[in-house]
Amino acid sequence: FDGVQSTTCIVRLVFREGLPLERLPHQLRFGKAKALVVVPGRSPICLRCHRTGHIRRVCRVPWCSEFGVFGHERDNCVSSYARTMGRGLLRSGVNCS
Repeated sequence: FDGVQSTTCIVRLVFREGLPLERLPHQLRFGKAKALVVVPGRSPICLRCHRTGHIRRVCRVPWCSEFGVFGHERDNCVSSYARTMGRGLLRSGVNCS
Protein backbone atom coordinates (compact mmCIF):
# COMPACT_ATOMS: atom_id res chain seq x y z
CA PHE A 1 0.00 0.00 0.00
CA ASP A 2 2.33 2.70 -1.19
CA GLY A 3 1.23 6.16 -0.11
CA VAL A 4 -1.52 4.88 2.22
CA GLN A 5 -1.33 6.62 5.58
CA SER A 6 -4.39 5.08 7.24
CA THR A 7 -6.98 2.37 6.71
CA THR A 8 -9.68 4.62 8.15
CA CYS A 9 -12.22 5.83 5.62
CA ILE A 10 -14.79 8.44 6.59
CA VAL A 11 -18.00 8.35 4.56
CA ARG A 12 -20.98 10.66 4.77
CA LEU A 13 -24.36 9.14 3.98
CA VAL A 14 -27.53 11.19 3.61
CA PHE A 15 -30.81 9.44 4.50
CA ARG A 16 -34.39 10.51 4.12
CA GLU A 17 -35.74 12.69 6.87
CA GLY A 18 -37.42 10.95 9.79
CA LEU A 19 -35.43 7.70 9.55
CA PRO A 20 -34.93 6.44 13.13
CA LEU A 21 -31.30 5.93 14.18
CA GLU A 22 -32.18 2.44 15.47
CA ARG A 23 -32.94 1.30 11.90
CA LEU A 24 -29.41 2.01 10.68
CA PRO A 25 -27.01 -0.95 10.77
CA HIS A 26 -24.13 -0.94 13.24
CA GLN A 27 -21.86 -2.72 10.75
CA LEU A 28 -21.68 -2.91 6.97
CA ARG A 29 -19.90 -5.52 4.89
CA PHE A 30 -17.85 -4.54 1.86
CA GLY A 31 -16.66 -7.73 0.22
CA LYS A 32 -14.87 -9.64 2.99
CA ALA A 33 -14.30 -6.57 5.16
CA LYS A 34 -16.63 -5.23 7.85
CA ALA A 35 -16.99 -1.53 8.54
CA LEU A 36 -18.25 -0.08 11.80
CA VAL A 37 -21.03 2.48 11.36
CA VAL A 38 -20.78 5.24 13.96
CA VAL A 39 -23.79 7.57 14.15
CA PRO A 40 -23.68 10.65 16.42
CA GLY A 41 -26.47 10.45 18.99
CA ARG A 42 -26.92 6.67 18.79
CA SER A 43 -25.87 4.18 21.47
CA PRO A 44 -22.78 2.19 20.49
CA ILE A 45 -22.84 -1.57 19.94
CA CYS A 46 -20.53 -4.02 21.67
CA LEU A 47 -18.52 -6.05 19.16
CA ARG A 48 -18.20 -8.85 21.75
CA CYS A 49 -21.81 -9.54 22.82
CA HIS A 50 -23.59 -7.48 20.10
CA ARG A 51 -25.76 -5.63 22.62
CA THR A 52 -26.18 -1.88 22.48
CA GLY A 53 -25.25 0.64 25.15
CA HIS A 54 -21.60 -0.24 25.75
CA ILE A 55 -18.42 -1.13 23.85
CA ARG A 56 -16.25 -4.25 23.87
CA ARG A 57 -13.55 -2.72 26.08
CA VAL A 58 -16.01 -2.35 29.00
CA CYS A 59 -18.24 -5.38 28.26
CA ARG A 60 -19.24 -7.24 31.43
CA VAL A 61 -21.84 -9.59 29.92
CA PRO A 62 -21.07 -13.12 31.14
CA TRP A 63 -20.15 -15.86 28.62
CA CYS A 64 -21.21 -19.49 28.90
CA SER A 65 -18.34 -21.68 27.74
CA GLU A 66 -20.61 -24.75 27.78
CA PHE A 67 -23.02 -23.52 25.10
CA GLY A 68 -21.13 -20.58 23.61
CA VAL A 69 -23.72 -17.90 24.39
CA PHE A 70 -23.76 -14.61 26.26
CA GLY A 71 -26.00 -13.89 29.24
CA HIS A 72 -24.85 -16.37 31.89
CA GLU A 73 -21.71 -18.18 33.02
CA ARG A 74 -21.13 -21.92 32.88
CA ASP A 75 -21.59 -22.22 36.67
CA ASN A 76 -25.10 -20.71 36.39
CA CYS A 77 -26.00 -22.61 33.22
CA VAL A 78 -29.41 -24.26 33.05
CA SER A 79 -29.32 -27.04 30.50
CA SER A 80 -32.44 -27.33 28.38
CA TYR A 81 -33.38 -30.11 25.98
CA ALA A 82 -32.94 -27.83 22.96
CA ARG A 83 -29.51 -26.62 24.08
CA THR A 84 -28.35 -30.12 24.90
CA MET A 85 -29.48 -31.47 21.54
CA GLY A 86 -27.93 -28.51 19.72
CA ARG A 87 -24.66 -28.99 21.56
CA GLY A 88 -24.59 -32.66 20.60
CA LEU A 89 -25.14 -31.84 16.95
CA LEU A 90 -22.42 -29.21 16.94
CA ARG A 91 -19.88 -31.43 18.69
CA SER A 92 -20.59 -34.39 16.41
CA GLY A 93 -19.86 -32.29 13.32
CA VAL A 94 -23.39 -32.49 11.90
CA ASN A 95 -24.27 -29.43 9.81
CA CYS A 96 -27.56 -28.02 11.16
CA SER A 97 -28.29 -25.69 8.25
